[in-house]
Amino acid sequence: MSPLLNLCNMTLGLYRNEADYRQQLFMQSQGTPVFTGFDKDETKEIRLGCEGGIASENSEAQAGFLELLGNGLPEARNANADLHKHAVQEGLSLVVTTSEPESNAALMTRMDSKTASIAEIVDAYENGLLDLLRTIAIWIGEDPEKIIAKCNKDFMRSEDIGQEIVNIVASWKQGFPVSIEDLHELAVKNDLTERTLDEIIASNAKYGIKPIGEFGMLNMVNKQTPNNKEEKGDKDE
Repeated sequence: MSPLLNLCNMTLGLYRNEADYRQQLFMQSQGTPVFTGFDKDETKEIRLGCEGGIASENSEAQAGFLELLGNGLPEARNANADLHKHAVQEGLSLVVTTSEPESNAALMTRMDSKTASIAEIVDAYENGLLDLLRTIAIWIGEDPEKIIAKCNKDFMRSEDIGQEIVNIVASWKQGFPVSIEDLHELAVKNDLTERTLDEIIASNAKYGIKPIGEFGMLNMVNKQTPNNKEEKGDKDE
């Protein structure tokens, strides 16, 4: 069973309970006019409000409002609050570290939520939204292939992404196996560039900039030149 199933069921239940509660509030606040002792012809002329009036030839005619007491409103409100509390706890259990035993699926979901980048979260949301809209299109008889959903990703151009790339490059300098292709894929994934890797390399070559790769800048920096060796020998003497 999916670790998200209970949370989904609670969310749907909270949605239904909230809709019922709002309907009860509306019904409780709207009184129903009640007239007794009026002829049918007289009821046609009844107008409610300060600009209206009620008239009858029957001295025993009465008019009033039938209102609901709303005794069930507190229970409905408390039920919503309790369900909302349980849903919050269920959601937190997927992302907060716990010392209690948990299923492998729940652990994977919790760890994925911690390690997912902003780009991955937005991409997953975009795909889910697209599937949902296309399903609705099928329900209403429209062509689902005409549905296009694109999320705004400009907010991801932040220091967090830059710091992420800096950390990866620093790890690479310490021996982490990453290539220039991996760095370019990360830049494309976070909308930092729209150019291909070949286009970037060709553009940098115009200014004498060589790509950082397995045999790139790092090895060039660490490689000792004859002058460096002579200087080192002089210092040793």
